[in-house]
Amino acid sequence: MDQKAMDARIDKGEPINEKIPLLKDIQRNMAKKIVGYSQKKLVSQNGHVIKAKRFLQYIASFSASLGALAAGMSVSWTSNAGINGANIARVYNISITAEEFSWIGSLAALGSAVSCVPIGILADIIGRKYSMLILVIPFTIGWLCIIFAKSVTLFYIGRFLTGFSGGAFCVTGPMYTSEIAESEIRGRLGLYYQLFLTAGSLTVKILNLGVNMFELSVISGFVPIVFGITFFFMPETPVYYLIKGNEDAARKSYIKFRGPHYDIEPELSMQKRIIEETNNHKVSFLILLKTKACKKAILISYGLMGFQQFSGINALTFYIGPIFETAGGSVGPKEAAGLCSYIGISKTYNISGKRKTQVRVLAHIYPKDQKLSSRIFYTPNGKGVATVRHFRNLRGNLCSDISISAEPISQSTF
Repeated sequence: MDQKAMDARIDKGEPINEKIPLLKDIQRNMAKKIVGYSQKKLVSQNGHVIKAKRFLQYIASFSASLGALAAGMSVSWTSNAGINGANIARVYNISITAEEFSWIGSLAALGSAVSCVPIGILADIIGRKYSMLILVIPFTIGWLCIIFAKSVTLFYIGRFLTGFSGGAFCVTGPMYTSEIAESEIRGRLGLYYQLFLTAGSLTVKILNLGVNMFELSVISGFVPIVFGITFFFMPETPVYYLIKGNEDAARKSYIKFRGPHYDIEPELSMQKRIIEETNNHKVSFLILLKTKACKKAILISYGLMGFQQFSGINALTFYIGPIFETAGGSVGPKEAAGLCSYIGISKTYNISGKRKTQVRVLAHIYPKDQKLSSRIFYTPNGKGVATVRHFRNLRGNLCSDISISAEPISQSTF
């Protein structure tokens, strides 16, 4: 099928090729127009290699990932709160019960859950960039509520708002990065987000060694502002412009990310045709669920996310300080918590052979979760934990396994 015939079938709403996937069909036709095209470089007819620039791709991904740093600090804020929020009560001079402290911790997770759907809709309406910039407002308001809290209610509001913003960043951040990156470096740039999320947790543990809860809140409140200032100068994604039908703006965006001398037309045309094919063959969600490919994708995606969430990593991140304080031992809870975060971030890297590593590490998480929960359960009953060293190693190994498997791979699935 020649190019004109293919265009005619697209205009009529007919599939290009029922047996060959769209991407392969487009790539086959594009190969007739150019010589040696790849996402990394374009080889012209005279053999001159024109490489795409990547500096702005790295800078934009780094800037977008500052939102993950803010989210990581928000999640780990309660890790220095002490048993039942004793440190919060002492610094802020208010009374906090065990139940109230549990709400202070969990409302951040509830806010994250609430934000996922609306932020996706908003990102399609006003764009990925401005959706992320808008999140600076509730993030800052949330931290202000925590900084100037005179009652538990303000802590509730602040934790919900910071959790809402952090959860929304977890949707828009990877979306932005994946839409601006070349395929060869998309995995590397996508890893930035999880790396910064873990780095935010480690930053809180380090700050806990020298600051109190109020000072930690003030420092954490500045991070979203720094993100807003740096990300304001980053371009919108070309994919968003193509979805809105603004091809000229998409072309300018591609040129900014790939460089002025790189031929972005093949990549632009390919992405445009994918969007057109998607729009011309829209089906209902229920019909889509009946397809084998969709069922497999849902099983893999939600399976990975389920393993990540039910591994207990969020509960450990929220309350790792009180956990070690309850366990006791020669090593202080702040130092032990910091060591665990360091182990977690040291294992967050882009690995080859993801499937085999995923199966192996997930098999390790289950017994370690069982041992860890058993030790925590028996401590209040007077039976204690074996040794602080063993307890710390167990927690560190669990963070290491989750960082290698469920965290980065689940991010790259979507």
